[in-house]
Amino acid sequence: PETGIILYRNQRISVNELASILDAENICTRSGFHCAPLAHNTLCTGDNGALRISIGFFNTNKDIDDIYTIINSVCK
Repeated sequence: PETGIILYRNQRISVNELASILDAENICTRSGFHCAPLAHNTLCTGDNGALRISIGFFNTNKDIDDIYTIINSVCK
């Protein structure tokens, strides 16, 4: 019932550019349609897909805070 996957998109920056910015900070995410274009049509992310952030067992609260801080600073 719970998942560690977050899909994110923002009108101001493409998901590919955001993934590149996070990658430069050694934060691994995936952008695009994730082999599920029909699901992205349902989610209304059909134009560019979304940024997928996967939170796992070994992630820390600091990791999550870092992602939030970077996305918040870039997407204002």
